[in-house]
Amino acid sequence: MTVAVLGPGAVGGVLAVGLIRAGVRVVCIARPDTARLIASRGLSLRHGQATETVRPEATPELREPVELLLVTVKAPALEDALGRVQAPAETMIPLLNGIEHMDTIRSGLPESRVVAASVGLIEAYLERPGTIVQTTPAVVLTLATEAEARTAELLGRSGAEVRVNGSEAQVLWEKLARQAPVAAATALTQRDCTRRSSRRAPSRLETASRSLRRLSGRSSTRCRLG
Repeated sequence: MTVAVLGPGAVGGVLAVGLIRAGVRVVCIARPDTARLIASRGLSLRHGQATETVRPEATPELREPVELLLVTVKAPALEDALGRVQAPAETMIPLLNGIEHMDTIRSGLPESRVVAASVGLIEAYLERPGTIVQTTPAVVLTLATEAEARTAELLGRSGAEVRVNGSEAQVLWEKLARQAPVAAATALTQRDCTRRSSRRAPSRLETASRSLRRLSGRSSTRCRLG
């Protein structure tokens, strides 16, 4: 089986590395400069003190059919990224924030089966193109019940814990509910508390948490990444 990753940034890169480690063929679809860099230097994942480098195929456009396409670009870049998909994917799993992307993907690639999903536990950031830093010990993915068993099994080979639970609407809205505290903290602090960097991220998260605690009057509130 072949898995394509559209947008091998933080989330897409973590999953790509895990899938390649398990022996799955992975094709990364990225902008030309990033595709050339990954093709020449590989994709590196730093987790704790260990750094793992894998060699996925990388291309600016998908021109061959694949069994699974993971869409892991940012929402503002979605339409441009879909234009780089020039071959059918049997199943597409978007891992984006919000809910509007489902209609965008279905209208842009109507021949593919699109399954709703969310990332329930991961903290990772792109240190630079081709290099990802993961700070959580594991990844948890939730798929809507429309997902086929073989799709869940294939994703699970990345090392992620894959749960199949809930309708499309339930999966997407549950993620929005989890992200609400982060959005509130961002508005209060005028900073993106989900943006990660090796030095500044902890202080941003703590500032956001303090702001929320002051607002709610509850000492147990925490800013968590979804």
